[in-house]
Amino acid sequence: MKLIIGLGNPGEKYAASRHNIGYLVLERVAAKYGFSLAPNEKFLASVAEGLIEQEKVVLGLPLTYMNSSGQAVAKLVDYFKVNLDGLLVISDDLDLPFGTIRTRFSGGDGGQKGLRSVIEAVGEDFWRLRIGIANEHREGTEASDFVLKPFNRQEAGFVDKITESALEVVSGFLDSKLEEHSLDSLAD
Repeated sequence: MKLIIGLGNPGEKYAASRHNIGYLVLERVAAKYGFSLAPNEKFLASVAEGLIEQEKVVLGLPLTYMNSSGQAVAKLVDYFKVNLDGLLVISDDLDLPFGTIRTRFSGGDGGQKGLRSVIEAVGEDFWRLRIGIANEHREGTEASDFVLKPFNRQEAGFVDKITESALEVVSGFLDSKLEEHSLDSLAD
C-alpha cells in the first residue's frame, strides 16, 4: 500500500504558484497512471485510488491549504492503514535552488509549513520529495509573498521538465527503490 501526497493550495488563484509544485507533480502522476482525482470531504482532499503493478496506491491533494495539510494526510493514513514508510509527500522547498529535486526519508520540515503540519499529524518517518523554487529574486521578498506568486516566464519554461523528473522519482518510490538523493537544478 502506497500513499502519495502533493502539497499545495486549492483553487485557481494558487494553481500556477510556486507553492503548488507538489500539486502539479501529483496531477502528473495521476495522468500517467490513469487515476481520476475527485474531492472527498471525508478526507479533506481530492483523492484517487487504484492499482499499480498489483499494489494499491492512493493519491491525495489536501484541500485544507498548505499550512494545515497534516489534517488531510492523517485522515488518509488512518483510513487506509498506511505504514509511514509507504507515504511520499511532495512539496516545494524555498531553500533549494529552482529545479533542484531532493528525496529524503524522515527528518525535519526545513521550514516548510505544510511538511511541518504533516509531521505534527503523523510523525516524521515518511518519504519527502522536495522541489527547489528559490531564484535570484527571492532575496528581500517575504517568503509567503514569494511562494504564492506564479512561476516567472523563465521558470515556467522548465516546469514540465522538472515535473517529469519528479515523476521518475515517484516511479522509484512505487517500485520500492527510492533512495535519498539530490538532483542538481534541472533549470540549467
